[in-house]
Amino acid sequence: MNLAIDWEHLHQISDGNAAFERELLEIFVEDTEQHLATAKVAVAAWHDAQATAQQNKAQLAQVAHHVKGSSANVGLYQMQKVALQLEQYVEDNKLTEITTLLTQLKNMLEEIQKHLKE
Repeated sequence: MNLAIDWEHLHQISDGNAAFERELLEIFVEDTEQHLATAKVAVAAWHDAQATAQQNKAQLAQVAHHVKGSSANVGLYQMQKVALQLEQYVEDNKLTEITTLLTQLKNMLEEIQKHLKE
């Protein structure tokens, strides 16, 4: 299975410790699941009152930024690219595309979870 992960980077930051690599990925999955759940709520509430919409936009931008950084930290560069694109779409108010990218991130996360269960 190709997780689009830079294994060399992950080996380097873990000093080649497979158990630590697994722990890093498990922490990443748990953290990212929480952030994507927050993003889903923010997208659903996007069209509420203007003040709430701005708050949701800020929350989405924060989630995108967090996922972008944390995915890069563990060598998930494809996920980082999608999160960067999400950040840009939030800034440009592209709600339809935001929903698509959140789905892509969720699918990528599910692939990592499958790998961790193997």
